[in-house]
Amino acid sequence: MLRDVIKKDEGGKLELVVTKMSKVFMSTMMAIEADKIAEGHLLLNPPPAPSVTLKDALASPVKTRCTVTGKVVQNSQRKLNSQVTFMHI
Repeated sequence: MLRDVIKKDEGGKLELVVTKMSKVFMSTMMAIEADKIAEGHLLLNPPPAPSVTLKDALASPVKTRCTVTGKVVQNSQRKLNSQVTFMHI
């Protein structure tokens, strides 16, 4: 049994966020289907992300898990062309 958890609805999927203020209590034994247990194992231990090149990683959809492979040929700071004005509030 869980208490003081945060419930989020992310695109039709219910997520529970357990914080340091959350409480976990013992409960009686529950019957859980085997496919739900397998789904839980996949959530806790996801399969490794596929290795892709930097070009493919930049073209992939947002929030796609991937491991970038390649060789670093240059390391420099990004230059901004626009001016940013700061306001004191």
